[in-house]
Amino acid sequence: MWIFNKKHKLFFIFFLIGCLFLLDHFVVPNTFCYAQMRNISDEEYIQKALNIEKKNIKFEPADSPQNYYQNHPGCCHVDNRSKGITINLFPKKRVSVILLYEIKNPSNSREKYFTGVIEFNPCGHLIWRTGVAEVMTGIAFKEVLQRTNTDTK
Repeated sequence: MWIFNKKHKLFFIFFLIGCLFLLDHFVVPNTFCYAQMRNISDEEYIQKALNIEKKNIKFEPADSPQNYYQNHPGCCHVDNRSKGITINLFPKKRVSVILLYEIKNPSNSREKYFTGVIEFNPCGHLIWRTGVAEVMTGIAFKEVLQRTNTDTK
């Protein structure tokens, strides 16, 4: 003798699924990797992005992909907030790393700097990358790096 009829059971199942969906979407951070059962740090995403872009970055003699972020803290930041109504309705969690760096071998003498976005899934696998070369003086580039460095603190 079951208290719930079929309608109540169906409602209860959908309610339970909805609660799990909301819990995953709003409580679990975008940087949580279920495959590894851990939260991936911003520094790990930045290192992955720098390793992807290392052939394009003009490194100073003391720089390498491993220490570039420490020497140029304004170059990179992580945005792990979901954007848009479709992502909120059908969550496909993504983590974006925004990079700003000087190009190693620019094809155009005026476009020496690059702003790029590299998106990863929560486990750090590349989804896509895009960017644009910019016309900017070296002084303006350093000012942007300093401004983003103070904004991230």
